[in-house]
Order: sequence, then structure tokens, then C-alpha cells
Amino acid sequence: LAELFALAQLQPGKILDIELKGYGTAAPVIAEIHKAIAEGKITKDQVILTSFDHAALAEARKIDPDIKCGMIFSRRDMRNKPIYPWEKESTRAYAPLDETTLTGKNAKEAKPDYFVMTARTLSAANIAKIHRHHPNAKIMIWTTKKPERDKILKRKLSDPAIVRHLDTIITDFPAKMTGMLKQRGLRP
Repeated sequence: LAELFALAQLQPGKILDIELKGYGTAAPVIAEIHKAIAEGKITKDQVILTSFDHAALAEARKIDPDIKCGMIFSRRDMRNKPIYPWEKESTRAYAPLDETTLTGKNAKEAKPDYFVMTARTLSAANIAKIHRHHPNAKIMIWTTKKPERDKILKRKLSDPAIVRHLDTIITDFPAKMTGMLKQRGLRP
């Protein structure tokens, strides 16, 4: 993280999506974020903590109520599979985007600013479901595919009912994604 924050200092204003991927990482990651803010390397507005571990986001909110959080949703077939099978902690499980997850304890405590999903999960119906429970939430999608090969993403980006709600696209191919968005007349 220290290397990331040093790099971010060279690119002021860039948004940093920091995914909490390990059990018990919320507190140490937030400590590093606070240290980087104190050193003037980043601002809190630049940081979004995201995770499949929705309880970790709830913990993050307790530590720092102003940190931006984003819940990442799994595929339906991953429901209730433990996120950390090597830990004794068995209550942390993958959750799909559904009413139970949107209204559950972790969503209430995490107060997510963002909802993160794949293009396959992104739909006008799911956006409406999210906004019914979290009216100010923003929508992020993530893809590991090359944009030119992601047929589902292309289809979703052609739907104005979806695009107008889409805030962020997380990709392994930012230059290619930027080019594709510009070709479609969308703001990268």
C-alpha cells in the first residue's frame, strides 16, 4: 500500500479502489490509509474500499465512518461458500445481489456507497433493486476480459437504461476500455 500511495501522490485526484482480500485486513488497511493522508500522499476522497467480505466493510465503517465502501457481489452459485475457508471464521461467505443481501445486517452497517458487480449481473432490474434500498448508491462493474471480447459488457454499454446509472468500470485493460467507451460516445 505504501508503494501505491507514493504512486498516487504523483497522480493527484486519481481514485484508488482498494479491495480488502484477506481476513482481518480492514483495520490495518485503514491505518495505512490514514497514515498516507497524514503524509499528504492522498486524500480520503480518493479511496474506495471494496470487498466480497461485506462484514469487513461494516468493520471499516465502524473504524472510519467517512471511508467510502463498495460491496462486491458474487455469482449465485457461490452463495454461502466461505470467503476464507482456511480460517476458523465460517460466517463470512460470498453473497449474490439479492434482497436478503441488500437489506441484511452487513449492508445496514457498511452503508455502501458503491455496489460492484460483473456485467452479467448488471441489469436495469438489479439497479432498481439497489436504488430501492440504497437510493444514493453508485454502480461499478468489473471485468477481467479484454473489452473487445466481452460481448455481455458491450451489450450492457449499449443500453441507455443501464449506462446512465453506471459510475465506474474496473478493468485490467484501462487503455482498451477507454478507447471502447470513446467509440461509443461515452465518458471514460
